[in-house]
Amino acid sequence: MNPTAKHSLTNVKKYIQKSEIKQNIQQTDAGFHFEAPTVDAYYQFLYSYWSTHIDQMEKEWDATAEVNDIKTIQAYLPAYYYLPVDHSIDDETKNTRNSRFQAIYNHIVGDIGSLSQNPHISAIKDEIDKLYRESGIEQRREEFNRIMQDINLTESGIGVRLEFAQIDVETIAQRSTHLMVDDGYISEVGRKGHGVQREAILRLLQAYLKLRNSDRHSFVLAIDEPELYMHPTYKRALYASFIELTESGCQVMYTTHDPAFVSVGRFDDIHIVKKQRGEQQHTEIASSSLRSLRQTELFYQSYKKKKDDAIRAELQHKCHGEQNEGFFADRVIIVEGATELYALPKYCRYLGFDLDRNNTAVISAESVTLIATLSVIFSALQIPSYCIFDGDKPKEERYQQYLKFRSGDLVVGGEEKKKYTAITNTLTRNSDLIYHLTGTRISEFQETTITDRYAMWQGNFENSVHELADDYPELQRRLIQELGIKENSKPLIAAAVAEHWVSKGIPEPIRFVLSRLIESIKKAKCVPLSFVKRDNVIVLQDVSDDESLPVYSCAAGRNTIADADTPIAYAKGNFPSDAAYLIHIQGDSMENLIPDGSYVAVRNSLDRVPGKIHVCMIDNGEMVCKKYITTTRNGEKCELLTSQNRAYSEIEITESMNVRIRGQVIQKKQEVVFYWDE
Repeated sequence: MNPTAKHSLTNVKKYIQKSEIKQNIQQTDAGFHFEAPTVDAYYQFLYSYWSTHIDQMEKEWDATAEVNDIKTIQAYLPAYYYLPVDHSIDDETKNTRNSRFQAIYNHIVGDIGSLSQNPHISAIKDEIDKLYRESGIEQRREEFNRIMQDINLTESGIGVRLEFAQIDVETIAQRSTHLMVDDGYISEVGRKGHGVQREAILRLLQAYLKLRNSDRHSFVLAIDEPELYMHPTYKRALYASFIELTESGCQVMYTTHDPAFVSVGRFDDIHIVKKQRGEQQHTEIASSSLRSLRQTELFYQSYKKKKDDAIRAELQHKCHGEQNEGFFADRVIIVEGATELYALPKYCRYLGFDLDRNNTAVISAESVTLIATLSVIFSALQIPSYCIFDGDKPKEERYQQYLKFRSGDLVVGGEEKKKYTAITNTLTRNSDLIYHLTGTRISEFQETTITDRYAMWQGNFENSVHELADDYPELQRRLIQELGIKENSKPLIAAAVAEHWVSKGIPEPIRFVLSRLIESIKKAKCVPLSFVKRDNVIVLQDVSDDESLPVYSCAAGRNTIADADTPIAYAKGNFPSDAAYLIHIQGDSMENLIPDGSYVAVRNSLDRVPGKIHVCMIDNGEMVCKKYITTTRNGEKCELLTSQNRAYSEIEITESMNVRIRGQVIQKKQEVVFYWDE
C-alpha cells in the first residue's frame, strides 16, 4: 500500500482479517536475512509486503482515513511472539511495557490497567499523598532542595533537586502474582531449569488461547529450537501441542534440528533451509505441498481415490518416527527392511564412508511401495535419495516353471496358480519402482543391479551379498549358536556377520559389491518427478474473453453459482458447443464418474432429467453435483439425488425442500467428460 493513501480503517481491518493474499512473493520482495525475527521486523515485513502488493488486492474501502505508518495496521494483524534460544520466563511475567508476553499474562491474571479507572484507586492515591504530607517526608524533601539550591560548586548553572514520582496506580492495584511449578519441589518458575521455563511459556500461550474472547486475534508463535532442554516424551507432547495450536487458528513457526518436531505425514509443513557456500554464498529454501505431489505420476496412481486426510493418516501409520531423520540429511538411503538398516552403516564405515560424518541417513520403509513414496517426498524437498530393495527373484527351478505358466505352456489352478500370480505381482512391483526411479521398465527378473539411482538385489541382501563368501553358511551357523540369535532373525544375523567381517576383514567378493554400492550412493540424486499427462487439459486465467468460460466452485456446503456469484476463474479449452460454464469438483461423492479436483462442463438447464447428473442448490444454501433419478416406493413416485460413492447417502426430494436445478453436466453417452488444469 502507498503509505500516504487514504482508506477506511474499518475496511482495512476487514481486508486484513479475511482476505487471502496470493502466494506470489518472490525472493526480491524481501530478500533473506539471518537476524532474529523481532516483533518490529515482523510487522515491518507485513507492512512492506502490503505496500508492495496493494495493486493486486481488492480495493473496497473509501478514502476516509489516512494510513501513514505501521502502527495503523499493527492493531489488526495477529499478535507475534518470538521465543529465542536463550530466553528466561522472568522477563515475560514482569509488569513491563517491553515484555513480549505481558498482554497474555495480564489477560490470564486479570487486566490490572483497567483498575486505574476505579474510583477507589483515586481515593487510595489521595490517602497516600496525605500520609506523605503528614509524616514529614514532604517537609524533609523541601528542606533538602533548599540546601541543594545553595550549593554551587561550579558556574555551570545547573540545578539539582529531589522529586517524588507520581504514585504508580497499577502497582497499587496489582497483587503480587507468582507462577509456581511443582516438579517434586514447589518454587517459582524462574528458579527452575530452562526446559521447564520454556514449557511454562508455551502453557501460558495455550491458556490464553482457551481464555481469550471470541473477538481476539489468533497469534503467530516463533520459536528457536523448541527441543532444547526437553526430554524425548516432552518433545512429542510439545509437537502435538503445536499442531493443536495451528488447528485452533494460530500459526506456529520454529527452527529445529530434532526429528521429533517434524513428520512425514505433515511433510508440507517443512521448509528446508540450507546455506550454500562458495564464491556467491546464498541461502536455498525447499518446500512442497500435497497438492503438487498429487500431480506426480506416482502419487496420482497410488492415491488418486484418497482424500488428503486419508493420505496423511496412511503416512503416519506407516512411518513411526525414524523416517523423520531424513529431513535433516544431505542424502537419504531408503532401504526395504531392517537387514540393510543394521548392516550397511557398519560396512560403509569400514570402507571409508562414515554415513553420520557425511550426513547420510539410512531409513527403513518396510515395503517397496513406501520406498517410492518416500523418494518422492524427499526429492520434492531437494534431498537426494538412494533406494535399495529386494528383487525377490524366485529360485531357478520355480522361475522356469513360472515362465512356462506365463507363456501358457503350463496350466495350473488353485493354490499353485495363486503362487504364480504372486510372482507376477512382484515383477510388476519391481518394474513400477524402477520406472519411477529411471523412467524405464523391465519385463523380466534381473540379476543384482547397482545404478546411480537404486540397487536391486537379485533375491535379497543375504543371498545376493553375504552368500558371495564361501564360508558364510558356516559363519552364520556359528554366530547363531554363540550369540543365541534366532535362525529367522535376518536383521540380527546380518548385523552380527557385519561386525565379524569388519573386525576380521571383509571377503573380497563382498567388498567389491559393497564398494560399488558406496560409490553409487555418493552420486545419489533427487528422483525426477514425472507429472501426470492428462487429456482434456484446460488453461485457467483471471480475466474473461470471448473464448473462455466462467469457472465456479462446487463443494458441499458452499453457496455457489447463485445469481450474484463471481466466477473463481475463466477457462480456455476444447469444450462442447452447448457448455455454459465449468464446475470445479471438490469432493469424492461422484468419484466413479468425476474425479476429485477435476472440472466438468455444464449446460444451462432448469429441468430435472432422470438419469442425468445435475448441478443444483438445496434450500438456497448447499450446492451439490448429483445424479437425479425417479423410482417408486410404497406405490408412490419418489425423486432422489444420488452419489456414485456408496459412502454418501441418497437425498430424497420432499415437498418441503427447495431444490433448484442450475444446470446439467454434459455427458457423452453415460461418460462424463472431465478436464484438468495445467
